[in-house]
Amino acid sequence: MSNNVALPVGIITAITASACGLIWKLCTQQVREPSKHGRGPAIVGKSDRLSTAHKDDISIVSYNVLADVFAKKLHYADEKLLDWRSYRFPLFQQQVLSWQADILCLQEVDVVWLSDYLEFAASAGYEAVYQETKGKQVVCMTLYRPQKLQLWWQDSRSRTLLSAFLFTDSTAATQVLYVANCHLEGSPYKPQERINQLKSSLASLTKHQQSQHFPPAECNVVIAGDVNSGRNEAVYRLLTEGWLPAGTLFVHVACGMCIPTPVVLRDDETAGQPILNCHPPNRQ
Repeated sequence: MSNNVALPVGIITAITASACGLIWKLCTQQVREPSKHGRGPAIVGKSDRLSTAHKDDISIVSYNVLADVFAKKLHYADEKLLDWRSYRFPLFQQQVLSWQADILCLQEVDVVWLSDYLEFAASAGYEAVYQETKGKQVVCMTLYRPQKLQLWWQDSRSRTLLSAFLFTDSTAATQVLYVANCHLEGSPYKPQERINQLKSSLASLTKHQQSQHFPPAECNVVIAGDVNSGRNEAVYRLLTEGWLPAGTLFVHVACGMCIPTPVVLRDDETAGQPILNCHPPNRQ
């Protein structure tokens, strides 16, 4: 890392099960008169080209591509439209090339088509990191532009892919961006597993942040992907409130102990997309 380092500020997470593009703008300048909630990142929803020109802008797309192994089970759909090699993969490539995003968080990447993804990523100017494939049919994969971002750390969890990227902002300081690419358990009868998967991922992020002497509450964190949860479920409450109180009964979950998390996010609606946004604490 460069000697000119600015501690990361602000927390943002985008949670979606479909293609969703965001411009994520990091506020790196000092705030002389912070507001009640401090100064958070600016978010601009877009549906087309997501290329960024400013050093403080990072565009992120989260996309569940629907694995071929699962698409074959959709017997009600036209088989021609479900074919991965001849129809869906060419469309996927067109979409990615049209977006020009800095980071793409992909879920349900078929392991059998992994080489095709990697070949396309390289041709499109991306480098890729993906979950360990042993014993898996599908994995999460994160693509990023090496001209703008440097992969610093990664961790493959059971249902998440964690990454930390370094980039240089407009003040010539080195910033850190943590990205959690999630595809949590999908069964409606297994919310406890989703909680455990999320807890494990947040604990791993926190461990790395603390090892680098970064206060977890002041780190840039993006949680993207398919969390298979609604607003009435425990995953949402854990992220938005930061804890699950003992004795609280959720859908198919009875919480027997208090479960804290260092990532606390405030629900917000921006540009028609579901955004969970947290402002950093006031700085005296």
